[in-house]
Amino acid sequence: MSTGDYLDVVFDSLRISALSEPEIVDDFSYNETRLASGETFIQTSSTPRFSKTYRCLTEDDVERDAIRLKRGKFADLVIDGITYSGCCIKPPIRFKYTRVPGRWEYDITFVQHTGTLPVPVADELPALIDGGSA
Repeated sequence: MSTGDYLDVVFDSLRISALSEPEIVDDFSYNETRLASGETFIQTSSTPRFSKTYRCLTEDDVERDAIRLKRGKFADLVIDGITYSGCCIKPPIRFKYTRVPGRWEYDITFVQHTGTLPVPVADELPALIDGGSA
C-alpha cells in the first residue's frame, strides 16, 4: 500500500495508517432520570462530543508498538490539516495479526477532553524552624 491509500491522520506526531472511518457517530450529553413521582427528568446538551474511529492496517510492528506507548497520553490529533488539542486514545485497542508478517489490523478511537485539565500541585512540605542557625 502507498501513503496515498491512507487518510491524513496524525496523533502526537505519529502518522496513523487509517484506511477508513467506518462510522460517524453524533454523540452528545444526555441523562434521563425517573423521579419517585413517576415523572421523567431529562438533562441534555446540544454540544457534540468529539469522537473519531478509524479502521487501520499497519505496515510493520513499529506503528503498533508506537501506538501502545501513547496510551493515556493527551496530545494533538491532526486530521486533514485540522488540529484537535487535548485528545487521547479511547480503550480498548485490539490488534489483529494478519497473514502478512508484521502487519496488524486494528480500530482506534480518539476522543477530546473538553473540560479543564487539572493542574498538579506539588505536595507542600512543612517549613523547618531550626532556631535561626545557618
